[in-house]
Amino acid sequence: SDVCSSDLATIASLQANEAQAQAQMSQLDAQLVQAVAQQQAARLAAQHADSEWARYQPLVKVGASTAQQLAERDSTRQQAYAQLHAMDAAVKAAQAKVVESRAQRQVWAAELQGARADLQRNQLDLEDTVLCSTQDGQVGDLGVRPGQVIQPGGRLMSVVPLNHVYIIANFKETQVGNMRQNQPVRVHIDAFPEKVF
Repeated sequence: SDVCSSDLATIASLQANEAQAQAQMSQLDAQLVQAVAQQQAARLAAQHADSEWARYQPLVKVGASTAQQLAERDSTRQQAYAQLHAMDAAVKAAQAKVVESRAQRQVWAAELQGARADLQRNQLDLEDTVLCSTQDGQVGDLGVRPGQVIQPGGRLMSVVPLNHVYIIANFKETQVGNMRQNQPVRVHIDAFPEKVF
């Protein structure tokens, strides 16, 4: 049915979206791990720059080092802290992207579950469109048309059981005298004047 084909296409599309979201989540998880590692490296660099700057302060006071060397250490320290702040922001951004990606995957998963439920409901509805007769035979009087909505208990058609066909005939009393049970007969029908049954 076209409805079920449409549902299957929707499911396939949602499965692809969910798989894409899963792949994106894996990529974002890797980026988060990388950002955390870079943050840790920046933290260590800032701590090292701090200790170098602290080490050079007393050396400048006693004349063992120049003010320029202390200024270079201070500049290196400020750059290291700027890099650390940038890495802190990168980690927060990566974490936000991971959260967003997980939420999007949950949306796709929920829509996929809904599409599967729609497919199941539509398949059940389609199964309910199959009508089975209680007996074999030929449709005699069709009272329903394609696309028509029917109500429970409504008359749809007459089914003539071909293996139990019989004719109701009205004979005069003077005509039944020689008739016997299971006697072969020839029948002429006005609608088929040339045909003998």
